Amino acid sequence: MAADTRRIGLVADAVTALRALVAAPLFWFAAIERFDVAAGLLALAWWSDLLDGRLARRSTSPTRLGTWDLTVDTIVGVALLAGLVGSGVVAFLPWGLVGVALLLGFAIWRNPSLGMLLQAEAYALFLAEVWTGEPAWMLVLTASIGGILIADFHRFTSFVLPTFFAGTRSKADPERIVEADWARRPCDLMTCNTSPATRSAVSSIGIIVAESMIEGLACRFARKESVTMSHPLLQTVELSFPWTGLDPFIMTVHHVDDYPAGNEKLGPVASLDGRRIGSDFSYKDGWSMYHGNVVPGFPQHPHRGFETVTVVRRGAVDHSDSLGATARYGGGDVQWLTTGSGIMHAEMFPLIREDGPNPLELFQIWLNLPPESKMVPAYFGMLWSEDIPTIGSPGVTVDVMAGEIDGIKAPPANPDSWASRPDSHLGIWLVRLEDGAGWELPKAPADVNRMLHFVAGDDVRIGGTTVKDGIGVQTRPDTTTIVENHGSPAEFLLLQGQPIGAPVFQMGPFVMNTPEQLRQAFDDYNRTQFGGWPWSTRSPVHARTDGRFALHADGKVEQREMQKTV
Repeated sequence: MAADTRRIGLVADAVTALRALVAAPLFWFAAIERFDVAAGLLALAWWSDLLDGRLARRSTSPTRLGTWDLTVDTIVGVALLAGLVGSGVVAFLPWGLVGVALLLGFAIWRNPSLGMLLQAEAYALFLAEVWTGEPAWMLVLTASIGGILIADFHRFTSFVLPTFFAGTRSKADPERIVEADWARRPCDLMTCNTSPATRSAVSSIGIIVAESMIEGLACRFARKESVTMSHPLLQTVELSFPWTGLDPFIMTVHHVDDYPAGNEKLGPVASLDGRRIGSDFSYKDGWSMYHGNVVPGFPQHPHRGFETVTVVRRGAVDHSDSLGATARYGGGDVQWLTTGSGIMHAEMFPLIREDGPNPLELFQIWLNLPPESKMVPAYFGMLWSEDIPTIGSPGVTVDVMAGEIDGIKAPPANPDSWASRPDSHLGIWLVRLEDGAGWELPKAPADVNRMLHFVAGDDVRIGGTTVKDGIGVQTRPDTTTIVENHGSPAEFLLLQGQPIGAPVFQMGPFVMNTPEQLRQAFDDYNRTQFGGWPWSTRSPVHARTDGRFALHADGKVEQREMQKTV
């Protein structure tokens, strides 16, 4: 299977190279005003751009031309614009001169936004010409745009647009963009399974950079705000699944499932007909089984090179891992797992109540480890809700799960965590505002990354800007930012931290600093299973009558009250 997927990577490179070869004939046919042929070549380039990304994500190793994808797209745009100028249908002043300026900027600074804008200009001008002279081909191109947007909508919203708007604020190296995108396209614990069939899917690798025409055109219409550097808001993004993270965070998933009553096996009493059992993300009837067959959840799967911080607001989670640790937690508890050199774990969602619904809500945050800590021993930690400080004022409460606010410190993070370093300024805070309440975000150093995720409520005002539910807001940490709520109770998850600044390469459940380290992670896992699995089943759950508890790897046992799980 590995050899097959490596060959898929070679095919992806071939498709990318083919798109580069399209540039010359595209220029020629545009220059001689054969817009019908040029339109066909352009449609071929667009669809190949979608195809090579899809193929690359199925490869087990980085594709050789992945980092050149944006450059190839830009070459296609330049060829088309040059042909239009050469034919005389587009005047050099101002359109050709604008294209030259964008090309020079892209070549000098390697800024992805400039390459995207050049493509947008070329494709918009060409579409205008095709509209007047080749209506049939206009239909083909329009259908191509729609089809590609539908086929790649998730990546478009979760990576392409953020990449564009990040590039409008600073210089960016396409190779680093590739690395960042790897971090933003994981097969996370919520989609990983270690059965032989699924491991091949887990090893999917994403090397995707800015797309061609779609990226250029749609960036003009994205739901973002242009702000000055003095404005407290740097950008707004729609929260997709998963949420993309800002260094040192990799991503966050937010699960909200309205599970029915539980049966004798702690699974749902409802029928499972119509679901793809083993990989059910359907959200049918308001809930999913995920990779669970009887009990919802995520059976044993591996990780290396980062940390998972799981905040369970409602419901219960049964954890088991290859260290021998196991636990049941919920109702505001936080489970903190340093995966380090490697661990296997399972996270199941037992439906404890038999006489009523079992709602589940959790955040799982992927926090990166610095290079020197990638191979530290794995560590299982628990932060119980009773021990997590809550501060606030009338109408405002803030749960401090990591970091410090106004001298109030969260419980200690795991020993090797980035959060354990005072100079990381890492914060994980859950903020709730009642109607009419306001809150001022405390200032932090200017180079800290800070994102405020608006997860529940109506419209709120952040830094004087109205923001709707389902939006993430990156704020300037060194500027006073006021959050005001004038509607139903609003809730936010705030993540902040000093960037680690190291390259990020991800392959499914592993997050490392180089492609070689990724390959080594898979080799180590296939050879050692990270110490093996000590449990009799891949999806262990505890007894219905068990309360909240944790059995640590060193044998320490903690017991908490049962009612906190629901």
